[in-house]
Amino acid sequence: MQASTLMQLREKYNLRPSEKLRSLMREQAKIKGKITKAVATQKKTIPEIAKELEMDVHTTSYYVLTLTHYKILEPSEKSEEGYWKYKLAKGGR
Repeated sequence: MQASTLMQLREKYNLRPSEKLRSLMREQAKIKGKITKAVATQKKTIPEIAKELEMDVHTTSYYVLTLTHYKILEPSEKSEEGYWKYKLAKGGR
């Protein structure tokens, strides 16, 4: 099996993502994992997720809405306070 053109160019020119980018990607993957784990057993609102993960609500909103956009999470119902409760999407990663 032949390596892809991208892989060949990476090897030829010794191209690697910067450490800053790799660090950011690892951090994002950790946060994604924590959020999906938080809603795996029980539907939760963004403020509930933020409190459980000890993150600020704005950052939590960004990640939850991004995961919703990519169909990893989905809103299921509204809470009494008017917030959407999120759960893992069917077939989500």
